[in-house]
Order: sequence, then structure tokens, then C-alpha cells
Amino acid sequence: MIRFEKYHGTGNDFILIEPQLNDSSLLAKRLCDRHFGIGADGIMIPHPSDIADIKMEYLNSDGSPAPMCGNGLRCFVRYCLNHGLLAKGPLTVETMAGIIDVDAQDDAISLNLGLPLLDLDSKYVIDNHEVVIEGLTLHTLFLGTLHAVIIVDETIDIQSLGEKLSYHPRFPQAINVNFVNILDR
Repeated sequence: MIRFEKYHGTGNDFILIEPQLNDSSLLAKRLCDRHFGIGADGIMIPHPSDIADIKMEYLNSDGSPAPMCGNGLRCFVRYCLNHGLLAKGPLTVETMAGIIDVDAQDDAISLNLGLPLLDLDSKYVIDNHEVVIEGLTLHTLFLGTLHAVIIVDETIDIQSLGEKLSYHPRFPQAINVNFVNILDR
């Protein structure tokens, strides 16, 4: 039996478990399945770290490892606080994207993700900077994970368009798609 807790943060949901002897990738696929498992966007597992206060292992719902997830990291820190793995205050979390500075308080957890990288190499995006796909301009950046920011003025089907853009051939490792509607300047 695997003990788990489920957390959510701004639209994403995560399963948090203790380290397992089983294959974490296969476990992520099974647990995250929304029809036959618990259902989640990914799983997170805490581990000891030699270079930070704790290490976060993050696996996507398809079982693939991800360098980092901001929404997930906040949930991860809350889980670690609740289980006595971390104490509140300033702390550090080791991720595949590097060390993340965190300020954990009773009522809020804030992350310092640093400045985004705008000049991405070809392992992330083919033909960098502004990318136009389906008539939309995508502004690409790396902030622990790869993101495409799209400014929109009208209502669009973000679910189908987001999936289509996320796995577009221009992005060899897939990409997180963010839609922004500016309401006031």
C-alpha cells in the first residue's frame, strides 16, 4: 500500500508520496491516470539533498521527469512543512533545474525563480525568440521549465490549442503554453 496526499495549486494537482523502491516512472503513470488511478498532473517525491535543505523529484503524468514545476514546488514545500521535513522560513530546494530559494510561512509560500532565460538553445526550441504558429505569436522563455507566452484579445479554445502548441514540432521537448489577456494598461 502506498500512502499519498493530493495537493493542488492554481489549476494543477499533484500526488505527493514518500520515496518508493518501485520504478517511479511507472508509478507516476499509474497514479496520475485520471480514469484508473488517483488522477493528477504529476507526482512529487522528497529526498535528502547534499546541496539544499531538501530535493524534489518531479515526474509528469506520463512518467517523464521534469526539471521543475512552480505550482508543484509550492505544494511540495507545504507537504514537507506538514510532515516535519522542513521548517518554515527561508529555505532551499534542489530540483533538476537547480537550487530554488523559497520563503515558507504559515499563510504563504513564495519562490524566487530568478530571471527567465530568453535566448534558448536548439534542444528547447527550433528557431528561437518570437515563434508564429497558427497565426499566434509565441514568446518563448525558460524559467526552470520551457514556456510559451501568447497574448490574446479574444476568447479561444485554450484546451485544444494549448495541447496542439505544447507538442508542436518546433518544441522538441514539449512546452508549457500560457495564454495572457491584458485587461488594462
